[in-house]
This record gives sequence, C-alpha cells and structure tokens, in this order.
Amino acid sequence: MGEYVWYACYGSNLNYDRFICYIKGGKPKGAKRKNRGCINNKKHPERTGIFTIPYPLYFAKNSSNWYGSSVAFISLTKDNKVKTLSKLYLITKDQFEELFVQENGEKYEKILLSLNFEEIMQKCSKVIWNSSWYGNIIYLGLGPDEIPIFTTTSSKNERPFSRPNEKYLFHIIMGLRAKPYNLSDDKIVEYLYEKNGIQERYKKEDLIKIVQQCK
Repeated sequence: MGEYVWYACYGSNLNYDRFICYIKGGKPKGAKRKNRGCINNKKHPERTGIFTIPYPLYFAKNSSNWYGSSVAFISLTKDNKVKTLSKLYLITKDQFEELFVQENGEKYEKILLSLNFEEIMQKCSKVIWNSSWYGNIIYLGLGPDEIPIFTTTSSKNERPFSRPNEKYLFHIIMGLRAKPYNLSDDKIVEYLYEKNGIQERYKKEDLIKIVQQCK
C-alpha cells in the first residue's frame, strides 16, 4: 500500500472550499469554529474525483459548529441500490489521520493518531472512538489507480433524524453544483429531498428556494 488514500466526502466536505479548511486551516463559511488545519502537511489534494457510496445518506444530531444544524452521516447498512454522492480527495495517509481527528472535534484533535490502514481494509471498517460522531472509518474499495477509498461516519445509526440548516446545506449544494458533478438546481433538490432529515423537516418549495439562493 502506497503513501496515498482517497477520502470520500459526502457532507459539507463536498465543497472544496470547506474541505480545504481541514488542510490549510481557517473557518468555513457559515461555521462557528475555525479549523486548525494539518500541522505537518498542508499540501492541497493531489487530485479530486467522484464516487457513489452504497450506503444511505441521512441527517442527524445537532452541531454547535453549525449553530444547531444536523449534519450528514451514512447508514451502516450497505445497499447497492442506494447512490450517495461523494467527492474523492487524494491525500496522504498522514493528512487523513489529521483530518480524522479534526472531524471528530476539539476533544480529539490534539491526539497523534497512527492508523493501520491495511487492518481497516481487511475488516472493511474500524471504530476508533465509539463516543465521537465520526469515529468509524469505512473502507469502500479500491478507487482510481488502485488506491483505497475510505470514509467516516458514526459507530451507530444515529436517531432521531434532524434538520440540517441552510448554513450546512450551502456546502453540500455548492459541492454538487461545482465540477465534477455540475448538477442542475432541479437535480440537487431531487437528490436532497429524499434524504431522511430533510424530507420530514422541509417543504419542497422551501428546499428549492434554498438551492436557488446558494451562490
């Protein structure tokens, strides 16, 4: 296994401008907290791409960083009929480790983590921290150039579903609108409206307005 991994992002990190705050440091648009960035390697991703994750996307919990918004997770039950859109970032293993601790909040981000990626690939997933929101690393298979793809989610299926606010949805919308997805507003609404946490909490006309207003 080489130096690089693909990181598959399906939530706010669909937006490159938001994702890069985990690398370079900075406060994403609409967020409350500034990300410290990677300490040892602030190099931008070598490449990006797209990948369809066969696990259902849903929204749950309430994040203080997003002013009470719910955030995105993927279910632990694989379903090959499901198409959760993600963006791939080609980063180094040490960057993935630094992103992982940042994703899990201030309580964890000072931890010097050393992951056994081969073990995660063999087991298909590994829970690093049960108590954190994104403490579960999932191996999704080999991506372009036979480089392994990993993503993160909760160690359990979070309930109840809850409403993502406009600040959080902004980054998902902008990520889906930008290259390489280039989705139209109608397609973005169609994709988001069926997700748990949105379909119970939003009228379709309100979601349409949010998507149209994101610039």
